[in-house]
Amino acid sequence: MLSIGKSRRGDREIKRLRKRGLWSLAVIVLGTSLVMVFSARCASSTHEVALDEGPVATPDPSATPSGPVGEGTISVSPTTVLADSFETLRFEFTVGASGMEMGGGVRLEFPTKGGFASSLLWDNCQVGSPDEPGHVEARVSSPDGARINIRCSRTGNLDLIVRGAAVSPGARIHFTYTGNVQALARILTVRVQSRRNESDPWRQIAALPGIRILPTEAALLLVVAPADVEQGAEFDLAVVALDRFGNRATGYRGRVSFTSTDPEGSSLAPYTFVEEDAGVHVFSGAQYRTPGFQRVTVTDGVLIGESNHSQVVAKSSLGYRRYFGDTHFHTGTGTGNVGRVKGLEGFLGDHGGDYTTEEDAYAYARDVMRLDFASVSEHDGEAFTDALWIKSQDITESFYQPRVFTTFFAHEWTSRERGHRLVMYRDYGNEIYRYVEEEYDTPMKLWAALEEQGAPFISVPHVMGEWTESEVHPLWVDVNNEHQSIGEIYSNHNLTDGGGLLRDDPQRFELDMDDSWSYQYAWHVGHRIGLIGSSDNHLGTPGANDSTTYVGPTGGLAIALAERNDRGAIWDAFEKRRTYATTGTRILLDFRIDGHLMGDEFTSATNPTIAVAVAGTAALERVELVKHCGSGYEVIYLDEPDSEVSSFAYVDEDFRESSFYYVRVTQVDGEMAWSSPIWIDWGS
Repeated sequence: MLSIGKSRRGDREIKRLRKRGLWSLAVIVLGTSLVMVFSARCASSTHEVALDEGPVATPDPSATPSGPVGEGTISVSPTTVLADSFETLRFEFTVGASGMEMGGGVRLEFPTKGGFASSLLWDNCQVGSPDEPGHVEARVSSPDGARINIRCSRTGNLDLIVRGAAVSPGARIHFTYTGNVQALARILTVRVQSRRNESDPWRQIAALPGIRILPTEAALLLVVAPADVEQGAEFDLAVVALDRFGNRATGYRGRVSFTSTDPEGSSLAPYTFVEEDAGVHVFSGAQYRTPGFQRVTVTDGVLIGESNHSQVVAKSSLGYRRYFGDTHFHTGTGTGNVGRVKGLEGFLGDHGGDYTTEEDAYAYARDVMRLDFASVSEHDGEAFTDALWIKSQDITESFYQPRVFTTFFAHEWTSRERGHRLVMYRDYGNEIYRYVEEEYDTPMKLWAALEEQGAPFISVPHVMGEWTESEVHPLWVDVNNEHQSIGEIYSNHNLTDGGGLLRDDPQRFELDMDDSWSYQYAWHVGHRIGLIGSSDNHLGTPGANDSTTYVGPTGGLAIALAERNDRGAIWDAFEKRRTYATTGTRILLDFRIDGHLMGDEFTSATNPTIAVAVAGTAALERVELVKHCGSGYEVIYLDEPDSEVSSFAYVDEDFRESSFYYVRVTQVDGEMAWSSPIWIDWGS
């Protein structure tokens, strides 16, 4: 997450994620009228936008069926609700012209708790405890006395089988859902299928209802400034009002004022947010005149937001700039937004994100989180067809704005046996090589095919966990220092089980030269690989990983040192390992050895001079310079500044053999950053 005043990480505990899944609600009818109640509980909340604001947008056309459609129509009320509120949704289904025989019915499907965000979605169903979340009950108001058998599966599927009589055409079936609305503000398209009898296949109906979910009140101010600023030059400062779930607080109307750490800098005039801002305003004319690290504080008298630091230098000294991004997130576009209509195959590739789209995810990264670059990376399962890969590339291309917002074309090669990797392309129009195809089922085969294709690509290791039975983690078996230039050291997979709760373990994939899934192991056995962070977000909210404890799955950011924000320059940074990783905040890190930047490798026989400069988003607990030589790793310099800024130079007088160095930053709030290493080969 970007710099947002005081973030809390470190010892933060997140509720244990439940088994991933969607809940689907099916009504199997043999009566003339059915009423069902699905209940749950949540805390009440307030909001600044009227709940009757505007019409509900047309549901995503990608969710409408392309084949035979189910009979019947459905309506829902209310059509506008508040995120995380306790609501009663009333559905009315009108039976189609063929009526419904025994075993016929209606099925509804919502995104439910599980996967990567159990606390942010709707409650799973259950029938045993009326006072517990997700309770379902049903009754048939039929003169024939039809009875209902309710079944809730472990994955959240709900079947209601009615023993009784058939339902005539035009009959109405009423469903009532009472429970906790998902915390993600967006238009939710409710999947609805129907069938006429027990042997009839489920078919999605033609027109699907949409529910507008509004954000809650603003809980924090996200303030984003450029990481590198020319002394005396004007720059843009973005202020984003977010609710506690990371939603854009569109109803925010606060009046904000500005202060700066630069006593000579220009002061922006106070401003009152208006409806047209929808919670986001970009202020032009900000200016720093004093060299060094500077930042801006914004407040409305209640909420306080601090920008990330900017490093202010003279124009003649302004070289590479630091750009922040997220190269790994998933959406329902990767499966055609089909949900469980096709079973596991349709569900594969999004892990609960099937109700999101690439368009919304890119817009969130660019407009809300104010990232500089991004790339969606859908899983390459069977559901991610060639047509969807083309669609993904088209969407990615449509969001590319040189010098404003850069996008890359990517997918995730998801081999369980050999480790997951992102395959990133610089250019449009390349092939996808799936791990399920035998000719591409190993990294060596994959790289060979990619090299034969001839287009620029990067293979990015995605470290996940100890789910392999192999004694040596398969991710680091094959070395490819030409095309595997960067890898993820931090993502939502840094969460670990801590006695029934998930804890953030930032160094899970860094430490231990003898642990075959760590980067210290990978570097030791010959991988010359740089570092990035990413989110692996599945909620359509890349970048919203650390704003509050409510946001859910943790995730990191990738920082590229590039001349400008476009595909060519950022790609060059990726290939040359001019990158570093953070746990989600906009920590500034500069690391050089004898003038060489992070990611470089060079030859020398003289003692290296190492320069480090860091500006955190909170007070720095320690800045460590780590060295590896033949005997292993050691911290050769430690700075404990007890401030937000650290700067030092160090000469390694024990340089006697080929070595490499990297910098590790830890803040008092638990946030971290890691530089890519610099390799020095011994010689003249």
